Amino acid sequence: MPSRFHRKTVLRRGDRCLLKVFDAMAMGKPVIASDVSDLPIVLEGCGRIIKPGDVGELRESILALYNDPELCEELGTKARQRCVKKYSYNALAPVVEELVSTAYISA
Repeated sequence: MPSRFHRKTVLRRGDRCLLKVFDAMAMGKPVIASDVSDLPIVLEGCGRIIKPGDVGELRESILALYNDPELCEELGTKARQRCVKKYSYNALAPVVEELVSTAYISA
């Protein structure tokens, strides 16, 4: 199997919120997320990551975005670009096709 598929990523029941991040990114919205699961990787350079349960840090991040519309616009634009480039159907279709082909050939 190609090396890019070796990283184990499992969506557990609690990780459904991760999917909401992609919705927000696709809509060009700035995202604040906890440092859990793959969120820091997904939002690298286009979102704000905070410690889980740190209400003070969440408050500061919300206020930072509220008080800086240009930052909101910048993060939202970067999030949209990253979503289209890395997580859209067009970006992932070749990856899925290769996985299916590899699994079919291996079977």
